[in-house]
Parts: sequence; C-alpha cells; structure tokens
Amino acid sequence: MVILFVEGTADDTNGDLRNGFATLLGKTLKGRMPRIVMGDSREQTIKKFQNEKRTTKKFLLIDLDAPKEKRTEVLYELKLQDAEANTFFMIQETEAWFLSQPQLLDEFFGEAISTKIPDRDPQDISKPNKELQKWTRQSPKGKYYKVRHAVELLKKLDAEKLRNDFPDVNQLILTLTHANANL
Repeated sequence: MVILFVEGTADDTNGDLRNGFATLLGKTLKGRMPRIVMGDSREQTIKKFQNEKRTTKKFLLIDLDAPKEKRTEVLYELKLQDAEANTFFMIQETEAWFLSQPQLLDEFFGEAISTKIPDRDPQDISKPNKELQKWTRQSPKGKYYKVRHAVELLKKLDAEKLRNDFPDVNQLILTLTHANANL
C-alpha cells in the first residue's frame, strides 16, 4: 500500500481537498494512485506520517512556508532529515501552484488576476495565500478562500506544467510512480 500524507484539512465542509489532490495527481499517475490522507495542520500531518507503521511506502507533501533555498534547513527544523527522500514540499504554499498558472486564475475568478501577479517565479512569492486573497477580494467569485476555491483550482491545474515548474512536484510524481510499480 502506498500512502501520501498531505497537509490540509480533512474536514470537507467547505470542499474536499483530498479529492482535489486526487484529481490533480490522477492526471499523471493514470490510475496508480496512492491512498491520500489529509493530515490537517503541518504538525499533525507530519505526526500521522511518522506514526504510520503499516507500510514503508509512505510519503509526505507539506507546505515549505519558506523560500526553496531553505528546504534543507526546514527538513532539519521539522526533524524530517531521515525522511528526506519521502518528503515533498509545496513551495511556498499550494497557492504558488495556482500563481504559476495565471490564466487559470483569470478564468476561475472572472477577472484579470494575472495583471496583479508580480513578474517573478511564484516560488519566490512569500505567503502566496495572503497575496491571492488580496488580489481576488473584488473578483466576481469573491476573495480567495483556501479550501473552497483550492479544491476547484487543484482539479483545473495543468499537471504537466506543474511538474515542469516545480521540481518537488515532478519528483513526487516520479517517486509515486516508482512506488506503485513495485507493488
């Protein structure tokens, strides 16, 4: 059994994040999906990952909440250095993925959000969640809401472009593909 522990709420009152991630990953994994477990906070997700004893094929996907250059430092801070090969980051947060595909945001929010995004690598935007909230507050869909909007945006992301833009996403896909092939 392959399990992917993902930082994010398991409460589906405002949208099913697990389903959003499953849809996104399913675009490239083609039916060879891991069991996805939403871990709630970063700390709770790490604890669930570390306490899983039923399988050695377990992986972790969490926000880095820091620039990509801090990856190793954050691994040590979180005491994940021994699990580095099984730990993947959303850099800085999931919202950086959305900012990397601005045309998707324009279509989704019904407004030219892309004109508000600074001309730099989305991975270098600190707190992309807060920035997205600011840039969408006057949009026809209203201000970005982390769970409700994220679920729909995850499903609409271009998975191949995401792999090209974010090395951790590409490595996660390759690792999950390899783990599933060896079952």
